[in-house]
Amino acid sequence: MIKKQFLYYLIAQTTAAFFYYAGMGIVIRKPETLPTTYLDSLVTYHALFAYIYLSFFFLVMLAIAGSRVLVSKQCMLTVVLNSSIAFVFFIGFPTQVPEYFYQHAPGMSTRIILWIRQSDRNLNCFPSLHISNALAAVYFFNDRKPMAIKVICWIWFFLIAWSVLSTKQHCFYDIAGGMILAAVNLTLVKRFTRKSSEKSVSAPIRIREMGPG
Repeated sequence: MIKKQFLYYLIAQTTAAFFYYAGMGIVIRKPETLPTTYLDSLVTYHALFAYIYLSFFFLVMLAIAGSRVLVSKQCMLTVVLNSSIAFVFFIGFPTQVPEYFYQHAPGMSTRIILWIRQSDRNLNCFPSLHISNALAAVYFFNDRKPMAIKVICWIWFFLIAWSVLSTKQHCFYDIAGGMILAAVNLTLVKRFTRKSSEKSVSAPIRIREMGPG
């Protein structure tokens, strides 16, 4: 029997991939070019960060498949919400990073960054799903973990945030939007699932109270 956590991971990853790539096919307006900040110009491309950029997928898998069932479900629901809401932005308010960032960053000839470019059309930048789902993954995976693990995970998240700038896939505003999206959704998911679990626990108690005695 497949563990619930792995089922939750498949649901989350499939949903995120669907909304990410489906959005590129049904864009309803011309994408707007995102404004850049000094930080965007300051951060230069480095091949190492392309690998950190891809480590995001392992982080999400670790968070969902490696947590207790309730936390795994919460993380999955947050990823699904993040992806669904981001999809609305992708098709209704498409954004792109400046072409000179996207096409001509130093080191753009490396194979891994070329592979990333080939699977992307630079139309779905805001909010960054990389950031929103990575933030949700770190937040939920840190549940009941030792302080050392929490510190490592937050450093990992920071490096992923730096990597989306270093690979020129996103601008600073994408990161800010992704963090806000995740913060809102994980708060809603935790509140909703907490209420649901409280009802399921209290129901048997009420039944016993109504019984003969």
